[in-house]
Amino acid sequence: MHKIWIILTFAVLCAVGYGGYLYLHHKPPSDPKSIEKEHYIQAVQLVKGKQPQAAWGIIANYANKFSTSKNDPSSIDWLPLAIETLEMMPEGPSSLGLLYQRFPQAFENKENASLIIAGVLISEKNMPAYKKLRDAWKERSANPEAWFVLEADALLVENRNAEAIAHLNSQTFEGAADTGRLVRLALLSAKSNLQRAWELLAEAQVKDPKNPLIRSFRGQILEVIGQYPLARAEYGAAIQLAPGSPQFINQLAEFYRRHGNYSLALKTWETGLNLPGSDYLWLETIFWSRVFHPVDFNWKTHVPPEGSLKPLLDYLITLNPGVFWDASTYQNVPQGAEFIQKRQETFWLRLLQLLADGKETEAMNLLEVNPFNESSWSPTLEKTIRQVLAFRQTGEFLPGITLESASDDKVSTQDTRHPFFVQLSALSMNQDKEKNIPQNLQQLLKGKDAFAAIFLAGGWLEAALQLKRTKYFPEGTPDWVVVGFAEAIRYNRGIEDGLSFARKQIPIPSIVLLIAEWEISIGETEKGTAKLVKFLDENSDRGIKAAWILSINELNNKNYSKAKEYIAAQPKLAQSTLGKELLAKIAFAEGNKELAEQLYLEIENDSDAAKLFLGEKAIEEQNWKKARENIEYLLRQHPENEQLQKDMQKIQK
Repeated sequence: MHKIWIILTFAVLCAVGYGGYLYLHHKPPSDPKSIEKEHYIQAVQLVKGKQPQAAWGIIANYANKFSTSKNDPSSIDWLPLAIETLEMMPEGPSSLGLLYQRFPQAFENKENASLIIAGVLISEKNMPAYKKLRDAWKERSANPEAWFVLEADALLVENRNAEAIAHLNSQTFEGAADTGRLVRLALLSAKSNLQRAWELLAEAQVKDPKNPLIRSFRGQILEVIGQYPLARAEYGAAIQLAPGSPQFINQLAEFYRRHGNYSLALKTWETGLNLPGSDYLWLETIFWSRVFHPVDFNWKTHVPPEGSLKPLLDYLITLNPGVFWDASTYQNVPQGAEFIQKRQETFWLRLLQLLADGKETEAMNLLEVNPFNESSWSPTLEKTIRQVLAFRQTGEFLPGITLESASDDKVSTQDTRHPFFVQLSALSMNQDKEKNIPQNLQQLLKGKDAFAAIFLAGGWLEAALQLKRTKYFPEGTPDWVVVGFAEAIRYNRGIEDGLSFARKQIPIPSIVLLIAEWEISIGETEKGTAKLVKFLDENSDRGIKAAWILSINELNNKNYSKAKEYIAAQPKLAQSTLGKELLAKIAFAEGNKELAEQLYLEIENDSDAAKLFLGEKAIEEQNWKKARENIEYLLRQHPENEQLQKDMQKIQK
């Protein structure tokens, strides 16, 4: 019974990964005791090398030998090594807790593990067990500050917030040891007094300047108050302080995701794919590569990292291209039911597959029982899909659903939502069946590309392309649909495929303009120019864009006079910030630095290009106040820009 309990307890962690497999199978078996000793030495080396997942791939095979008995002096004591390994693993705390239940005496001299277990007991609200463990270390702790803050956590779990704050204020510690106390006070203050929270974190940073958690919490506060560029800088600083930490990589990527920048989010997740403990980075990268943009990574030639998510990763990388979900094979996934309830990726992939299969009733049912309503990655997408499903079934929208309410996606990089969501929201709140719905919108919503259009508007480009069924959109299709799919194809498949698709569509002005821009970009200048000049006489956004593209092309080819002619052909462009930026670039290229400066000064408040030019000019003139003003502003907007960082170094010197 003892052996069975151990094996079942470690079911999640005992799946031997590829690293463990190599160690266990690199040569034919010989004497069992010799093999076990060799495996033990290999596991110890892996732990020393900070590779706990690979070490666990070996240790898990000896879980039935975990024991505190010393009956056989020649037997290997795997239990202490298992504890040390689990201490290092992100998914280790719960397993350490289970080990503690079975072998409490094994933790008598392991304070770090005991601290982890104490945190688990507090989170489980098992206060008697926590207090017993706490008492065992009261007189001999080497980390009194860690137990001190756990005492506050215990009070918070019991909803004794005032006592927790009083406790945290009752004592201070020297240097970095005070960080945990200050951070908790900051988090407790954040809801009611962000200024106080910021001051506490500033104090913590002075005491422990290399602690990435402090920068992480600073980023969270800055994000809450809307200082997004500064928040991004703090999240980036946390990664620099802990470059091998999947936790901080994921935090920065999630920041980008919350703000609708899926491209940077995906690139950030990708940077951590080779790190130990990166199973959740793998999951995010796989998911967003299937719904936003394919990544250049051969999943089937790489083995997913060890971790609690490995069964789900193993399943996802076996799915064929274009398949979001396979319900029949998912039945064989270990812990499959748990992933359905705890991982939002599973909800979206299941929903997408139902929509792809035309199972609209099942899709509506899934939306109604979605366990992630309160933490949805895109409430707008969810509610729009529900509205369109209802409209396709009944000819009416569901009453009382506003697509862009205050409870929707918390932040966005765009000033307004996609016009499609705005239009649907207005119609669903003021509907008279189909009478007030434009014919072309009805055609879209009832057609076979309705759900592809929804994901296109939401920026989930690969999902939109996988759901798209139409090759040639009919007359009357909204412009944004045709242009949006062309741009999505160019971004996800390449410009040649994008052009091929665009050229097959009805030549509406917006698609012709797009084709012309792409033709110029690939060197088919005559074709593109011939199309664009036809728009120059238009007093419209298309006319302005055509003049801008033509002038940029001439500027790049050093035909400065021709570039100025195109700008002059559109007075609205010439008087705009964009036009003046172009004219300033042309003036500088022609050697007229005075005119360039004059033009940049006119638009300095509205143009990053102007701020950069004037900031770097101030550096040359050693006007440090002006230089710092402009470069600091730009760094807040673009904290990762290397040129700006170099400029700031010059200013600081």
